[in-house]
Amino acid sequence: MRAVHLSVLANMDLGETNIKDLSDRAQMTAAGVRDILSDLVNLGYVRMVDADKVDFSDSGWELMLTSFNIQKELEAEFASRLRAGDLEELRRILRIMFESK
Repeated sequence: MRAVHLSVLANMDLGETNIKDLSDRAQMTAAGVRDILSDLVNLGYVRMVDADKVDFSDSGWELMLTSFNIQKELEAEFASRLRAGDLEELRRILRIMFESK
């Protein structure tokens, strides 16, 4: 799996996702998203619902659950090390950094 795969996975709905919506969110062309989705289908993380929609496979759901749990663990670790309000400030800064890409 490469970083570009994660950028597509991170922009999927928790249910069926329209490829056009996915390409808009990931800021990629529909053709580029389709190429990445083809990789993700071959890796077993997503499945094609029809020509225009995708969804997570069982392995994809496991991956998402694992990533959510890691995120919660990281947030708990940061919260234990930072002062009150610093975690929200960190989130704000990271949001700005990733929105400006």
